[in-house]
Amino acid sequence: MALDSHLNLPKRTPTVATTPSRNGPYIPGLYDATEVVEIFRAFGTENSPALKEKVQRALSGPIAPLSEQPNNSTARNAMFELTLAANWKNGGAGVELGEPDILLYLTGLRFHVECKRPFYAHSVRANIKDAASQLGAEIEKPGRENDYGIVAISLSRIFTKGELVCFAPEGQGRRIVREALAEMLKENAEDWGIWRFHELHERIVAVVFHLGSPWDVNGERLINLSTTDFRNTGNNAKAWETLEQNLPKVC
Repeated sequence: MALDSHLNLPKRTPTVATTPSRNGPYIPGLYDATEVVEIFRAFGTENSPALKEKVQRALSGPIAPLSEQPNNSTARNAMFELTLAANWKNGGAGVELGEPDILLYLTGLRFHVECKRPFYAHSVRANIKDAASQLGAEIEKPGRENDYGIVAISLSRIFTKGELVCFAPEGQGRRIVREALAEMLKENAEDWGIWRFHELHERIVAVVFHLGSPWDVNGERLINLSTTDFRNTGNNAKAWETLEQNLPKVC
C-alpha cells in the first residue's frame, strides 16, 4: 500500500513547498530517520569516542525542525557532520570522525574537514572564515605539513527554514535541489566571498556547499535528498585533482 494512504500526503506537481501542517512533527522525523540509516550503514560496526559523542549530540535536539533555533541547533549541526561523513564513507572513501569534524583519506593524502551549518544567509561568510581559521590552526600543527583542509558549509537550514519539502516524482527531485543550490550560490557569490577563496590558508583546497531537503516522491516514499558543490580555492592543484578524481559524489 502506498505511504500516502497512511499519511494522507497529497500528490503534487514538482515543486518545493511547505510541509502540510496536519502532519505535525512526525513527518520530519521520518525524513531524519533516513539519514540515521545511512549513518548506521557507514559506522554501525564502530565504537569510537568521537562517534559516540557526535551521535549523542545529534539525538539531543528538538524533534520538529521548526522548533530549532540558533541556541538549540547543536543536534542538527552534528547530524550534518555525521551525514556528510557517512555519504563519503559509504561511497568508499577513508573517513574518521574527531577534531576537526571529519578526517578524509584519499590516495595517500589527508584532508581535515571543518563543518558549519549557518542559520542565516548573512552569516555564511563569517562561518566560512571561522572554519578556515580553525582548519589553519589544525594543519599548521607539527607533523601535518602535508595535510590539507576543506571547509564544508550546509545551506539546508537557510533553504528549508525547517518547513520546506520537495514534492516531485522519481528523477526530478534531485534536479530541483541541484538547481536550488546553484541559484543560491549565484545569488550570494559576492556576499559569501566565493570569488575570494584563494585568500584562505594556502593548504585549504576547497569549500564545499551542501544542500539537503526532505523529498516526498509522489506521496509514495519519504527520503532525504542532498547535493554538493565543490569550489576550488586554487591553492593547490595536486590536492584538488585528488579530490576531484577520488571523492565520492554526494548527489
